Amino acid sequence: MKKNELVGLVSEKCGITKKDCMLVLESMLDTITEALAKGEDVMLFGFGKFEVREYKERNCFNPATNKVEVVKGSKQPCFKPGIVLREKVSGK
Repeated sequence: MKKNELVGLVSEKCGITKKDCMLVLESMLDTITEALAKGEDVMLFGFGKFEVREYKERNCFNPATNKVEVVKGSKQPCFKPGIVLREKVSGK
């Protein structure tokens, strides 16, 4: 499902215009992104948790060059689904 399809379904469900729904969705995504950039977690009860995971620098073997190379550490956004979401998806 693409963002426009999601906006269309939510706007019908809530009885608001697609323009207003898009504004709310964009604002929500911007707020989540800003919180993650600050290193904060975002918890949506029943849906899941957005968090930033930090990966340390490590050595990896590159089979193309036959050498061990250093992979720099990084921070990556992650999503951990909540219990309600997991149960709905699994059909329980």
